[in-house]
Amino acid sequence: MPNNISKFFECIWRMFMSRWMLMKNTQTENLQQHSLEVAAIVYKLVEIRNSQFGGKLNPAMASVYGIYHDALEIFTGDFPTPVKQFAGGAIKKIADQIEAYALDRLIAFLPEKLQSFYRSAFQIPAEYKQVIKAADRISALIKCHKELAADNREFAPAAARLQQALADSGLPEVQVYLDHLPEYRVHGDLDQQFRIFVITHALALIKTGDEATAAEEAADTLTSITSPLAIGAVQIAYVLDNRSMRESLLKSNLPEVRYFAENFIPPGLHQVTLDELLNADEDWLI
Repeated sequence: MPNNISKFFECIWRMFMSRWMLMKNTQTENLQQHSLEVAAIVYKLVEIRNSQFGGKLNPAMASVYGIYHDALEIFTGDFPTPVKQFAGGAIKKIADQIEAYALDRLIAFLPEKLQSFYRSAFQIPAEYKQVIKAADRISALIKCHKELAADNREFAPAAARLQQALADSGLPEVQVYLDHLPEYRVHGDLDQQFRIFVITHALALIKTGDEATAAEEAADTLTSITSPLAIGAVQIAYVLDNRSMRESLLKSNLPEVRYFAENFIPPGLHQVTLDELLNADEDWLI
């Protein structure tokens, strides 16, 4: 991979690993699908909190925290909750240490002018953590419901635990959301929606250098693809999916699209290997 091309998004595009790996599944769910769903759920949860319960959080910022809340699993893999609690939580402590190192490594892949923005996106502020966790659990509960509907009873204990945890969360917006679950369900190609959200967010950061504005641009893609930046993101996603036409992005009339192509897409759309991304000679890799 050319040295002048950032590896950051090549890592993010590897959020295709499956979740629920220790359980029998009738349908697979990958990390980017889950992350997009969490982003959409937490956006709605914050809207409900703000409109009905006097909340003051920013739903768009919450959606950005949601989209990246599990992204470091591209380095660590998924540690299922029962595994994290093994040996009195010893595994969780180890996982947290690995994630801290992985975050430093991932952020270092970015151009310097973007590093602080993405470090902030990965580090969820205290006031958002509870609602992000609730969105994470609602997404997991939706998965359980799908499996139970397919008569996969292995997910029954997980569904019961999640329902109890959500009931005990103390967040009134959670019950409102669950009461309207069919209406609020996320539909469509979640993999593609994930890419468009992530790319739109990046383009807006490149253009404005403002976290709140970038979050608003990205969150808007959860419901529509109408802004010039979102349309630019669709074009970039098409190029990435088809491994062709990088040159067309370099001729875009949007300077932020050109910047993305120059800095994040390898010439010739070189197929980046895992060894290239992670420098497999380093002793932290197994």
